[in-house]
Amino acid sequence: MQGKGLITTVFVLLVLACVYQLSFTWAAKRVEAKAANHAEEVVAGLSSDLSFSQIEQRRIAAEQEYLEARSDKKALLWYTYQDC
Repeated sequence: MQGKGLITTVFVLLVLACVYQLSFTWAAKRVEAKAANHAEEVVAGLSSDLSFSQIEQRRIAAEQEYLEARSDKKALLWYTYQDC
């Protein structure tokens, strides 16, 4: 039991490092979910005469435009979506 404090310290540091790294994933997922919601709203307002492939193309384009517009805005503390 000589190294119990050292092992506990290493464990805590590893947990903190993992949470730090995962926070970027969580922030990016949150922005991507907002982009998907935005794209669904855009598609919901389209005419029903369009084919499935046309609607899907517009959904993807709307999602990409949202992500590009959001790429330089803060997503997590001082990190932007592009950094995440």
